[in-house]
Amino acid sequence: MPHRHIAIWAALLAALAVGLGALGAHALKPFLGASLEAWKTAVLYHLTHAIALWGLWLAYQRFRINAFRRAAYCIIAGVICFSGSLYLLTTLPKLGMQIGMIVGPITPIGGVLMMIGWLYAAYGVTKIQYENPNE
Repeated sequence: MPHRHIAIWAALLAALAVGLGALGAHALKPFLGASLEAWKTAVLYHLTHAIALWGLWLAYQRFRINAFRRAAYCIIAGVICFSGSLYLLTTLPKLGMQIGMIVGPITPIGGVLMMIGWLYAAYGVTKIQYENPNE
């Protein structure tokens, strides 16, 4: 199947989100303190967008509309930038590493990439040719 790597990314990102969510809720909870909310936000966006990738992959398989593939790539990059930077911003300072000036600006870039992904998805839907125009 073409572009099955999108489905692989979706599965791996979902598994990682579940693992990181559990890690934050249990092992890291005392360590993170007030940063726990940012960690939870990272996990929420991470997991919801991993699930969205499944839908985009299925849509691409069914309709072969490139906008769905582009949406998936934007969402993958967005999750890495947005959630990844939040994971780093919540943990590394606790270890004495000050990386906010370097990693902090990556978070909104990730958010923008996820929004672009959703816009590509919406555009892709407009390109679907329905077999029955009366539906």
